[in-house]
Parts: sequence; structure tokens; C-alpha cells
Amino acid sequence: MLKRQHGYYPFLGSTKSAVRSLGIPADADVKVIELAKQRVLSALQHGRLPTPSYFSSEDILNDVRAYAVSRIIISLLNRKLEQFVEAESARAIEICRQNHDEDFLMSELGIRFSSDSRINLRDYLVYGSTFSSMLLSNREVAGGMVRISEHEKGVILKEAIKRKIAEGLPIRESAISDTIKAQLRPALNDILSELSLRSPALGRQSQDIAPCMERVIDELRSGAKVPHLKRWALAVFLLKRGWDSEKIIEVFSHAQNFDRKIVQYQLDHIRSKGYSMPSCHNLRAQGICVAQCGIKNPLQYRKGKRQAGPEETT
Repeated sequence: MLKRQHGYYPFLGSTKSAVRSLGIPADADVKVIELAKQRVLSALQHGRLPTPSYFSSEDILNDVRAYAVSRIIISLLNRKLEQFVEAESARAIEICRQNHDEDFLMSELGIRFSSDSRINLRDYLVYGSTFSSMLLSNREVAGGMVRISEHEKGVILKEAIKRKIAEGLPIRESAISDTIKAQLRPALNDILSELSLRSPALGRQSQDIAPCMERVIDELRSGAKVPHLKRWALAVFLLKRGWDSEKIIEVFSHAQNFDRKIVQYQLDHIRSKGYSMPSCHNLRAQGICVAQCGIKNPLQYRKGKRQAGPEETT
């Protein structure tokens, strides 16, 4: 029998074990696929997921299965993964606070926490030390335990949830059966259509955006931390594509620590220097390439046709 907590926190090992014990078929029915599609769309369009209301054990089961299918969908989309993870973790944290499940989740995630607000040193280093306000040098450490505040407990818990949800994503396409892919194809097409309609910065030019550059745009819009080299390559690409500064600035406005003046300065600098677009070979070496497009430079990616000019084959 599935409990509410299984539906609330479908990423937990105990939830997976409970579903496995029920012997649920691997394929997904129409209702579950629709729930999964709406789950992904809500995460990608709004950055959040509604908290569930369960009226029966079937509702819980459908929600758990929809979570599993949504992970397959986001993997097949292979974009906005961080935004999906962020929305799922925010949902879990909201439910956790409403139901005071902090200690339950800490235990389920294997985080050792004492009644006097101390956390195991190893867990603190894994989940807390990446935050500048939680440097170990400023901490009281005794007996292998670190004292933290209630707020910091929430920070650590959310980080642990995010890592648990992100675990195994994206699922390798080769690990997804052809049957499941066929079942999910209509949902994938619906999601792509919705995202295209709600993407004013790309508009009808979206077919001219190389997959690697589209991935950088998605990362910026999801609020992910995007390295300088990726941002620079995207700026060069969009300028070479003929985008005006305002349109490019809108894309970069979603970035962490966005500063309009700095972006404008960098665009002007790129224009004045006449930088060439890096080749696919160079982008692949930098880990920016995400697809085998059969071209030599992202600027050749024009609605599926190879239209290379002197500038594009640099």
C-alpha cells in the first residue's frame, strides 16, 4: 500500500521499493503520460509544481508513476534539466514544511542529524560547504558533528533533495525502450510546441539555433550558472546571426548576477573585435557540443541545411 509520503517524495528509495513491490507494468497508460506531460510543462514554463491533493491510493500511485515518466520525458528532451530538478525540489520542500517532515526526509536521505541541531561533518561537507555563508572555518565542530541553524538545516535538506532528484539524469536514450519512446512521442511534441510558442526571444528563428547554442539559452533561462566561455560563444553566435543587442540582452537577462551594462559592453567589444564563431571541433573540445549535426560550425545550422560562408567555416 502506498502512503501519502510516497507521493509527496517520489525520489526516495522507499517509494521506489513500495512501487516495485506492487508489480506495476513498465509501460505507462494515457492518464499517467498526460500527468507527466503537465508536470514537465509546469516545471519548465512556471518553474514550480502544484502541491498534490490525494483522495485515493490510486491518486498516489498515478502521481508517483507520473514522476517516473516525467524523468524519461525530460531526458528525451535533453534540455532544461536544472529547471526541472529545481521545480521538483521546490515542490518537495514546500510539502515538507507544510507537513513538518524535515526529520523524516533527513533520515530517508541518510543525513545524520542530532536533536541539538548538529549534523555529521561528512554530510555537512557534502551538502553545505559549497555555500559561501557556510564555510567550515566559521563553524563549531565537536565529536565529528557541526552545529547549524534551522535555516541552514533547510538549505542542506534542499541541496540533498536536489542531488537525489538529479541522480541518474539525464537517462541514457539507449536505456529507454522503443515502446516507451513511441508512447511518449506525442507528449514530447506537445511540450516542444508549447515551449516554442512561449519563447518570444527565439520566435520563428528557433530552427536556426544550433542545438549547442539552444542548450546555453536554456541554461541561462533556467537560472543555471553558465561558464564564461559558453556565454561568450552564445553572444558571438547571436551577433553573427544578426540579432540586435536588445534581443540578445533579453536572453542574458535570466543569467545569475545579470548586469545590463556589462552585457552591453561585452557585445560592443565582440562587434568591435570582429570575433569569429568557434568551430564545432573547438566547442566539442570545450564540452559545449551536445549533438552530432554533421556540420563544421554552429552558424551552418540553418533549418537543417548546410549553408556555409567564408565566415562560418572559421
